[in-house]
Amino acid sequence: MDFDTFYATDGPTLFVDKMAIFLGIPNDKMRVVSIVKGSVKIKYEVVLDDETAKSSKMAALTKSVASNATDAVTDACGGGGITKGIADALSSGELDFGGEVSEISYRCNKPVTNTSAFN
Repeated sequence: MDFDTFYATDGPTLFVDKMAIFLGIPNDKMRVVSIVKGSVKIKYEVVLDDETAKSSKMAALTKSVASNATDAVTDACGGGGITKGIADALSSGELDFGGEVSEISYRCNKPVTNTSAFN
């Protein structure tokens, strides 16, 4: 899928909706950070809070790799399992964005609870 088609088919919204469903989290806990023209390369962010912690899918994906201490692949979500889970779901057709996305990357952040540093 090219960049223009991605936007013409409301790709950013579709991406967040489908990814949130796949991860079992509310879609307001995800945001697209950037989309790079050329092939479609999407960077997104997941908010780690009490709501996302309830997702059995997130727990399963992060636990599967985080528990393997010899695995060099890690991420802020607690393991590289999300990357593998997404790759597996894309290959199997469980996760479909309506066209090929050439690269997906993400990071997880905890919400800021103490805002005194910003005052």
